[in-house]
Amino acid sequence: MEMWVKPTSSIASQALVGKSEEVRMFTDASGNPGCQIKTTSWQTGASGTSALTLNSWNHVACVYYKTNIKVYLNGVQTGLQALTTVPDDTAAVFE
Repeated sequence: MEMWVKPTSSIASQALVGKSEEVRMFTDASGNPGCQIKTTSWQTGASGTSALTLNSWNHVACVYYKTNIKVYLNGVQTGLQALTTVPDDTAAVFE
């Protein structure tokens, strides 16, 4: 999943996009993008190490390969989390 975002004020601890109870993109308390999947509960998310830039367009992407979830900011991988589970599969749409 990927998106462009142009924050104009603090983006700390915000939801960016999500698909019901399956997958979500967010920012942490420092404004670094991250992503998580949910099985029975939300799994440890991959968090990036670079914050979104205010008043500029930022491209955020989360890639899930069934063993790893990766975070990219502007085409550069900034986070990685190993996983041993697969996300729940619901009929819900992206929010």
